[in-house]
Amino acid sequence: MNFLDKIKLEDRLFLNNLSDIFKRNGLKLMIVGGYVRDILLGVKKAKIDIDLSINASPDEVMNILKSVEDIGVFDIGGRSHGTLIVVDKKNNTNFEITSCRKDIQTFGRHAEVEFTTSFEEDSMRRDFTMNAIYLDFNGEIYDYHGGIADINARKIRFIGDAKTRITEDFLRIIRYFRFSHIIKDYSFEEINICKELSNEMQMLSKERIRSELLKLFESDNCAYLVDIMLSNGIFDGIFKNCNISASGIKFIESIDDEIFLHTKITKSQGKLLNMLGGIGKNEIFRKYEQKIVDIAAKTKDNDVTILAKYGLCRAFEIFLLLERKINHKAFIALSNLEYTKPDISSMHGAEISKAILDAKIKFYNDYMENLQN
Repeated sequence: MNFLDKIKLEDRLFLNNLSDIFKRNGLKLMIVGGYVRDILLGVKKAKIDIDLSINASPDEVMNILKSVEDIGVFDIGGRSHGTLIVVDKKNNTNFEITSCRKDIQTFGRHAEVEFTTSFEEDSMRRDFTMNAIYLDFNGEIYDYHGGIADINARKIRFIGDAKTRITEDFLRIIRYFRFSHIIKDYSFEEINICKELSNEMQMLSKERIRSELLKLFESDNCAYLVDIMLSNGIFDGIFKNCNISASGIKFIESIDDEIFLHTKITKSQGKLLNMLGGIGKNEIFRKYEQKIVDIAAKTKDNDVTILAKYGLCRAFEIFLLLERKINHKAFIALSNLEYTKPDISSMHGAEISKAILDAKIKFYNDYMENLQN
C-alpha cells in the first residue's frame, strides 16, 4: 500500500518538495496522526487533514523556509508550543507543521514543552497508539508503540498509563470515546477512569470541547455513543445547566445528508445543537415553537407555516430559520410541495410510525428533486 497516493497530486508535489528542502538541511519531515490512522482504519473523509512533524525547532523551520519562493511560513500563535503554518502559495493551501517535542510539565489542558530531534520521544506525548504512527515521504512507516497491530485488532490503547495520559490533557476523555466508537472497542476500566476524571474537563476551553464534539459527531450512530457517555456522567461537569438528550441526535441522524447542503451548518453542528437543546424540551426551543404557532395562526401558508402544518418544522429547523442559518431558497422550494398524509385508519402501532416516516421520506425526496429542477 502506498500511503502517499491518497494525497491529491498538487499537495503531494508540494510536500515532497518541502521534504526535500528539509532533507538538504539534514532534517526529516514526516506525516503523523489522523491521515495515517484513517487509511489504516479504512475511514473515508471528504476533507483530508495532513499534520506534519519535523525534527527541528520552530526557529530552524522559519530560517530555512523564509527565503524559499512560493512557500510561506507563519506563526499564528502556536510557535511557543512548536506549531507553525506552512503555505503553498501557488495552490493557496495551508499545512500545520509541528516540531518534535516532549512534555516538561502538564496542566490538564496545556503543557510546557521542550523541543527534541527524536520522533520516538515526540510519540511518547501522544494519546493513543493509533495516533502515534509516522509516515515519511519515501512511504516508510514508523510505528513506535504497536499502533498498526492495535488497529488490526480493533483495539483502542493509550500510550502508557491511561490515567496519566488523561491527566495530561482532560480533552482526551472525549477523544477516548470518539475513537472507541470508531474502533468499536470499549474498556470498562478506562470508561471508569474517564468517569472519575470527567469533572476536570471544566478547566478546558469551550472552543476545544466544541471542536472535539463536532469531530465525534461526524461518526454514524453517535446517539448510541452519547447514551453511553450520559449514563456514565461524562457531561455532568461541562454541561451542568443543559438538558442533554441523545434523542435529538437520532433525529438529526435520520435526516438525509443532502438536506444539509442547503443549510449554513453541518450535520455535526446540528447534532451538537440538538444534544444541548433537546428538541422541544429546552426553554429556547419551546420559545421558537410557540413563535411558529403564532405565525401559523396569523398568516396564510408560506415557507415556514407549510413545514409547521405538516409536522416537519420542529424546533431544530425553527431555530435555523429564525437565526438566519438556513438557505431560504430551500424553504421556498419546500413551500411549493404537498406532503400527503398516509391513510392510517386501519393501521396499528409500528405500522403507523413506518407509514408516516415513509411519507416524510417521500416529501424530502420530492423536495430534493424540486430543487434540482
